[in-house]
Amino acid sequence: MSDCKFCTLLSSGPLAASLSNLVVETDRAVVAVNRKPVAPGHLTIILKRHHPRTSALQDDDLGGVVRLLGQLSRLLEERFQPGRVVFLGDGKRSAHVHWHLIPEPAGVTLDLGAAVADLNLASRPATLTEPEVQQLVGALRQAMGKAP
Repeated sequence: MSDCKFCTLLSSGPLAASLSNLVVETDRAVVAVNRKPVAPGHLTIILKRHHPRTSALQDDDLGGVVRLLGQLSRLLEERFQPGRVVFLGDGKRSAHVHWHLIPEPAGVTLDLGAAVADLNLASRPATLTEPEVQQLVGALRQAMGKAP
């Protein structure tokens, strides 16, 4: 879709060159460190296929994505020792279905309604520095066995 920023990004060449926060790319999805995290370790998973409506999703859109979600959740559990890893769809209007994996710090209960509202604010400031993003990207890639 020529008017879709994400489709344009996907067609512009290797994503690693464009997205310094990229953790992993599969044939179906992209996973990136969220630069405006709700909690430390917050990841965003974006499906590559363009769908104007969620109702257009098919089983093959998720091929391998569920396994990837499980693997990433385990890595977040090991690294951050959270009370749980929240799996959240934020409902943002986007032609690319996406979710968030958010390690909820032990002893803390995230207000997920406020988190969703916060995620949808275009004015949310980035709270991670580029060195912090790179450190987490490198650690997760290494844990996944992917080259940095």
